[in-house]
Amino acid sequence: HFYRARVALSFSPFLLLDSCWCKGHDKTDSPFSEFRTIDSQDLIRAHDSVQANRLPEEFKNRVNRLRKLRNSIFHTVDKRLQLAATDVLFAILDAVHNLVGPRGWPKIRRDFYTKSPTYLAYPDSEEWQDGVLAQEVALIVDLFPPSDVYRFLGLNKRQRRYLCYFCHRSCLDFHNPLECRFSVLRPNTSTSTKVHCVVCNEARDVRRVSCASAGCKGTVIDAEDDVCLTCFKDQSPVELLHLSKLRPRKRAKALASAAEGAN
Repeated sequence: HFYRARVALSFSPFLLLDSCWCKGHDKTDSPFSEFRTIDSQDLIRAHDSVQANRLPEEFKNRVNRLRKLRNSIFHTVDKRLQLAATDVLFAILDAVHNLVGPRGWPKIRRDFYTKSPTYLAYPDSEEWQDGVLAQEVALIVDLFPPSDVYRFLGLNKRQRRYLCYFCHRSCLDFHNPLECRFSVLRPNTSTSTKVHCVVCNEARDVRRVSCASAGCKGTVIDAEDDVCLTCFKDQSPVELLHLSKLRPRKRAKALASAAEGAN
């Protein structure tokens, strides 16, 4: 459908008709949807014939292999033929990347959720989408190598990730156990004061100070709500000032006590 849409919207839907499209329709009026269209194996050629930005050869080869595999699975009984769920997911992400645009998959999924019955029934509770979409992103991060994760999501899998304030708050509000660690420093430097989340596409200002919670080595604190984006514990400026004046042993004891109270 992506190929057909790009051909039809860019030029004309008549370019999708097969050369014998009028056969059987010359004696009665027929809806356009009943006309014979070109075969799926010709869609990419039709696309590249009218689009200035032609699809990469590597992508076309992958589509052709997937098409042949699909036909073999549907039309034979060879038990050796298998198509894993990861293959299907990769094909979807690959198609979105090449046909919709780089890293366009999260937006497509978010648009899908905004049209779901749940959202339409409870439009004031749109934050639940962040947690559900974060679960899907977590699956992609776990399943695919760093190069594919970066290509599809723009997320460096090897870079230290932080809790997204919006997405993680959404998970907590809707009892979702997922830790939404999909925020990264932009730029990735020791003095960077901004994080960006690949799930909700939101950016937040941060302060680069040590977390006050015992045992947490985080140094990225949300600038607006004073929450550590490593452990998600609240930071009190007054308490931080008090702790800074204590000796190390007393400071550790105070931090431990504060952590117990938070839990």
